[in-house]
Amino acid sequence: MMPTPPPGRELLAGKRVVVTAAAGTGIGSAVAERCLLEGAQVLISDIHERRLGETADRLTEATGVRPHTAICNVTVEDDVQALVSAAVEAMGGIDVMMNNAGLGGQVKLVDMTDEQWSSVLTVTLDGKRPMIGEVQALIGAPASGSPRRAVSGIDSARAAMITAVLEKRARLPVGANDIYLSTVGGMRLTDSSSDLAVALAIASAAVDLPMPATAVAIGEVGLAGDLRRVTGMDRRLAEAARLGMERMLISGHGSHPKPPKGLTVVPVKRVNEVQRVVF
Repeated sequence: MMPTPPPGRELLAGKRVVVTAAAGTGIGSAVAERCLLEGAQVLISDIHERRLGETADRLTEATGVRPHTAICNVTVEDDVQALVSAAVEAMGGIDVMMNNAGLGGQVKLVDMTDEQWSSVLTVTLDGKRPMIGEVQALIGAPASGSPRRAVSGIDSARAAMITAVLEKRARLPVGANDIYLSTVGGMRLTDSSSDLAVALAIASAAVDLPMPATAVAIGEVGLAGDLRRVTGMDRRLAEAARLGMERMLISGHGSHPKPPKGLTVVPVKRVNEVQRVVF
């Protein structure tokens, strides 16, 4: 049962607030609700028209005030300009703008080409908030006798462990190569749930085959090569589905929540199974 929010105290009376990616019941919707309760005028936007309308109805029921709405894809500049114009027309201006969109780009995720995907996506948790993380890997012949490891945004000790597991358990000969690992956008992936994404990025670079553009990987890698369950799967599944993902690779050990419509869960128990399932 959801807790009852505290009553508003008009802390934002007279303010005009825009919240992007606000459809659903996540952080964007919660921020919009709080702002309405505190007396602000609010405009919510999202790329999903039906879900945006449903969210507006829910916020009206919860607060007694109906927010303004506008369809907007924040990766399209014309849409953003139209959003600003709509907010000015509806509310007379903008005092606060919160961008709640999880991942940007010049094209939709599902429309990206293989050449644009030399990386692997995962869904990590920042507290309770799900966030998309992107891991990239590059493998090359060592320039000197000792292979080099360059890691950015990922725990170097964990990356070394995953590399050793791939070499030993998945029989992927990567240990003698230079390996470069990085997250995109300066994001730090400290959650062990991103282990599988790191492993897949290395494997993808090693065999020179891209991950499917609509796939996301979540799972902790153990020393024995097993893939372990992680917490918060319901939120991770919902975020992946919201961003148009179609397949999610997860641990095959134990049960998992039912995935949202359009998202298929692919359970994998060991890292040596991953190449057969993905590539």
